[in-house]
Amino acid sequence: MEINNLMHNYKISFFCLALCVLSFSNCKKDSKTTDPIVPEPDNTWALSDFEQAKFTTFTVGSSSHYDFNINQKGLLFKDAKTGSKANLYILFKTIPTTAGTYKIVRYSNDTFENDNECKVIGANESGSGFYCFSPDVSDKIEITVKQGGKLAITIPEINVSYAAPSGVYKLKATVYEK
Repeated sequence: MEINNLMHNYKISFFCLALCVLSFSNCKKDSKTTDPIVPEPDNTWALSDFEQAKFTTFTVGSSSHYDFNINQKGLLFKDAKTGSKANLYILFKTIPTTAGTYKIVRYSNDTFENDNECKVIGANESGSGFYCFSPDVSDKIEITVKQGGKLAITIPEINVSYAAPSGVYKLKATVYEK
């Protein structure tokens, strides 16, 4: 009798264990509860041709902080393409450490009137320099601070020019420090 009770208890235990295994094997984590992976935006800037009909896009290969001169500190973004001389400088009175909106001012001298101003200059793939010569009062860049204090910068489409005589070209960018 004792053996029959013992066998009966084993059968019930085995049956309960099998039910638990089957019940939990059908459980899945709801995919809606996981955080979505947000891809990095393109780390690029684009410069139009003279007719402003076609843009050439440059991809950031490297970035660095740069002391442009005693009054201007900047971020330098260099094109990834081998042999390209294309680069983009964003100059500030001091390199930002917090997110914010910065007004683009004319690149004409070494000074800034306010801490929330910046200047935009650079070069195309052959090394010809351009600058923001006559910014609109609404021309602003947006800066966000990423992990590790790295900066991400968005420049809406703005007018730039090469050394005189030159026409108006368009520049736009979404770049971030590597």
